[in-house]
Amino acid sequence: MSSRRGALIDRQRARRSARAGRDFPDVCSFAKPEAPAGVAFDAFFESTTEQQAGVANAPCQYKPLSAYEKSVGGKVVAGATHKIKLPVNEHTMSIAADQTVVVAARGATPALTFQVTGLLPSSTSRTLHLAATLRS
Repeated sequence: MSSRRGALIDRQRARRSARAGRDFPDVCSFAKPEAPAGVAFDAFFESTTEQQAGVANAPCQYKPLSAYEKSVGGKVVAGATHKIKLPVNEHTMSIAADQTVVVAARGATPALTFQVTGLLPSSTSRTLHLAATLRS
């Protein structure tokens, strides 16, 4: 009986892992944000005095922003070119505006560097959607 349960658990883990690979095919690293001493902003752009760290090897997905997504709260996000989607966890919640994001190279696509410009309203309790500008 326990071997059947173990096999079932293994199949569920394999399905979940495959789904995560489809939803977040890329790997992102976020540099530690530059902020005035003692002041920082979390993913919801609320001021906090907590020191923020960088995030390394976070699963993510990036794609160009649609025309609809280029506005946040009725205001156009200046210069935003891409949306970066990440799973919400204790590490990604510390991502801040003006933070640098490096998406690792994949296949023939070289590594790309972005600058976070804002949090998109399409974010949910499970996924964080960031507006970002591609840097050269």
